[in-house]
Amino acid sequence: SLKEKYFLSVSLRRDGSSVFAKNKKFGYFPSFSAGWILSEEPFFKNVLPAFNYLKLRTSYGSTGNSNIGGSAFAYYSTGVNYVFNNTQNTGVSLSQVANPNLTWETVKEINLGLDYQLVHGRITGTFDYFNKTISNLLSFVPLTTDFPVTSVADNAGETRSKGWEIGLQSKNILSNAKTGFEWNTSFTLSHFYSLWVKRSPDALKTLEKYKDPYGQFDDGAIYTFLSDGIYKGKGQVPVQMPGLIPGGIVLKDFNGYDANGNLTGKPDGQINSADIGYLGSSLPKLSFGFGNTFKFNNFDFSIYMYGITGGLKFNYDYKAAFGLEANAAFGYNTLSFGKQAWSSKNPNSNWPTGLNSGGSDAQGNSSFWYEKNDFIRCRDINLGYTFSSSLLQKQHIFSSVRLSTAIQNPFVITNYKGLDPELQNYRGYPLTKSIILALNVTF
Repeated sequence: SLKEKYFLSVSLRRDGSSVFAKNKKFGYFPSFSAGWILSEEPFFKNVLPAFNYLKLRTSYGSTGNSNIGGSAFAYYSTGVNYVFNNTQNTGVSLSQVANPNLTWETVKEINLGLDYQLVHGRITGTFDYFNKTISNLLSFVPLTTDFPVTSVADNAGETRSKGWEIGLQSKNILSNAKTGFEWNTSFTLSHFYSLWVKRSPDALKTLEKYKDPYGQFDDGAIYTFLSDGIYKGKGQVPVQMPGLIPGGIVLKDFNGYDANGNLTGKPDGQINSADIGYLGSSLPKLSFGFGNTFKFNNFDFSIYMYGITGGLKFNYDYKAAFGLEANAAFGYNTLSFGKQAWSSKNPNSNWPTGLNSGGSDAQGNSSFWYEKNDFIRCRDINLGYTFSSSLLQKQHIFSSVRLSTAIQNPFVITNYKGLDPELQNYRGYPLTKSIILALNVTF
């Protein structure tokens, strides 16, 4: 550090791992960070007088990942028997293919940010932008040949993630002796996305034809059969789904394969993997949170809310309600919404029949069951009262007493039709609502 306003940090890390071949065991991972407090410069107050504090910072760092097991080496397994001279013998078979070029997966990240204070510290905040690249991504790549081993450990390619985050805190009303009232607010907003930048030649050879080689990274990309609504028994049965009965989900036929297995871009009168398309992402475009804290004399009250927008979620609850999951198939309890299923008594319904509608097994995994899971959830509401020292001074047992109540997950605002827009395991339970009463006593 220099003059308490210039900062620099530099490091170099050398890691070794025995999971890689001899010539690939070691990796070098440098990093640095730098900061500059502009508000300490003599010229600053004349240029940006509204800021009490302003710091610019940047950093670059790299780390290595070797979490692929001993997959760079070939090995054989026993248990494959053979007969020789009318005698059964124990043999061995190849279980893993060697890859002497397998090397460290490397994460490199650049960060740019600033910290600031305005209005004599009543408004404070941060802004961060990041750009993260993962190169030599460690993965198991399928082998294209008819081979005893189905995949090989490889550096499958390179991905890049970009995003930003904003944090803001404000002291809206300062406490004073006259009113005894105080109000503070906090707010966060963030966005990120990930894309493939490069794929290894071997990974491209076995990549599904319908996938974009340089589209969204696999952790959020949704590829599925695309729905075209419900067949209600009027008009001709869709050509691509000859066994479809009324109430079945119609799937779009928009692509096909030529003799060489390449996509034609034209319908071919049947539903197969060529008709799988990119639907969107399960990851939100924006994540946000905001909270408020109020104090009035000995009372304190706070509320915190958060949410997401821009993502898609598979609604397993509705799939079960309409008979396309075991719940309805075996007569288990399910959502009452299932009564809106298509039937001869409800021929105008836009929801599928609970029967096996024929046509394609892909109906149960199609885009019909995806919907936006945007939501705003109230996470916590807290109300407390701290007994004043004047009430406690006449006794010599308690030094402080605070009585409080808290409500957790009281409500969520969403158009998502399932049990919970945040539920990851569809067989799990949604977040519970809790009311907590507390007494904090200091002796």
